[in-house]
Amino acid sequence: MTLSSDDKLSLPTVVYIEDDALCAELVSDGLAEVCRILRAADGLAGLDLVEKVLPALVLVDLHLPALSGFDVIERLRTNSQTSDIPVLAISARIMAGEEARVLAMGCRDFVAKPFRLATLRQKVTTALS
Repeated sequence: MTLSSDDKLSLPTVVYIEDDALCAELVSDGLAEVCRILRAADGLAGLDLVEKVLPALVLVDLHLPALSGFDVIERLRTNSQTSDIPVLAISARIMAGEEARVLAMGCRDFVAKPFRLATLRQKVTTALS
C-alpha cells in the first residue's frame, strides 16, 4: 500500500535519533505506513528537533555522538515541554542494566538491535496509542 502525501501528513510524527545512517534509513522505510519519521544523527540535533516539532514519540539510540541517548532521555524528562513525550530506547551494545536503567528513566520500552521490523513496528504502534 502506498500512502498519498495527505495520508503521510496525517500520520503521527516520530523523531528518530540515530547516528547509523543505514539503520535510520531502514527504520524510516519500515515505519513509513505507521508514522512520519524525522531523523537526527546525534543527541544535540535530536534534542533540538524534538523541541521544535514536539513529536508523538521519540526513538533514541543509546550510544550517540555529541550527547548520549541516556543524556537525551534525561533532558527530555526534565523539560516541561517534552517530559510527557513517550520514548523508546534502542541499542546494539547492551550493557548490564541498561534496559532497567532506561525504563527507570521513564522510557516506554527498550528495543535491542538487531531487531525485526515487525517487532519495532508493533512497539511503536503501541507507544503511539
